[in-house]
Amino acid sequence: ASGRQSRVSMLAEGKLSSAKLTGYVEADFLSAGITSNNNQSNSYTLRQRQAWGQAALNNGWSFTGGQMWSLVTETKNGVDNRTEVLPMTIDAQYHVGFSWARQFGFRVSKDFGNKMWVAFSAENAQTTVGGEGAKNNYLLGAAGTSGGLYNPSSTYAFNEMPDLIGKIVFQPTKTSHIEVFGIVSRFRDRIFPGDTATPASAAGAYNDSSAGGGAGVNIRSDLFAKHLDVGLHFLGGEGVGRYGTTSLSDVFVRADGVLVPIRSYQALGTLEY
Repeated sequence: ASGRQSRVSMLAEGKLSSAKLTGYVEADFLSAGITSNNNQSNSYTLRQRQAWGQAALNNGWSFTGGQMWSLVTETKNGVDNRTEVLPMTIDAQYHVGFSWARQFGFRVSKDFGNKMWVAFSAENAQTTVGGEGAKNNYLLGAAGTSGGLYNPSSTYAFNEMPDLIGKIVFQPTKTSHIEVFGIVSRFRDRIFPGDTATPASAAGAYNDSSAGGGAGVNIRSDLFAKHLDVGLHFLGGEGVGRYGTTSLSDVFVRADGVLVPIRSYQALGTLEY
């Protein structure tokens, strides 16, 4: 037996004449001490899963800010927080093909009669790198500093803007749920052409930026009086590997230090009785 997946949580709700206010905090013990990072979730000890506040207005607009599941993650009802649909596996890293992240962000959504929702979020960016072929003449990020309370053995990327995510959700019936979403990311590093010279020089250094993005869909249907759930999930694009549960690389670095987003695709089918 293990208590590592044990969770502590607190929910506070209140109603005004024109809005419902919600605050939610959730944590667990699946952190790894000094090697923790925030590439896909904030995994520092004690692991902060969620910590957000929300104002849901009576006119259908909702505003949510804090640490939460990414808008990429499938939900059961509209884009409502705390209705996320997770693969039914014992492994807390979930399943290959599942698209998700838990990170800081600010989300705005609009409910159109409980049939359609439109949402937009700006979320904390990171960059995962693979297939590196460059000389050591560039900086993609920097290690955390102990004084800054970040992991000194992990790299924190120099992303120039948050990841931007948009989603449209349709629920034409009580038993069907369709999501279409898109992601826009910007990756950046600083290149030092004179670093390989003798003597090395920082002269002529410049920033290089590359754009990445992708699109995805989540479809779920309840059959046989809601006894059987059938789901299909897809995410594809360039530079969106971090949003897959296997944390594939977003970019690789060319020999001249230029960042190139990596094209990736993932899919998942679910059948739950």
